[in-house]
Amino acid sequence: MVGREVMTSKRRSTPPVQLTDREVEVLQLVAEGLSNADVGARLHITRLTVKSHLTRIGEVLGTGSRTAMVAFGFREGYLK
Repeated sequence: MVGREVMTSKRRSTPPVQLTDREVEVLQLVAEGLSNADVGARLHITRLTVKSHLTRIGEVLGTGSRTAMVAFGFREGYLK
């Protein structure tokens, strides 16, 4: 699996968070304010697949909040 790794905190000794390139794409479009349906249309996947990606991102980050996911993405360098 292709992905990017980022440390969630420099103070923690936890393993780095790893998101796939597709998860980063989904997160970027969510950061742009797109709905699940719009993200799906842009990436040519179903809105349910988008929801699955967001669920997995939320599990990795320990949050179900889209806002928290996006904030993490910018803070840790996944998003520009």
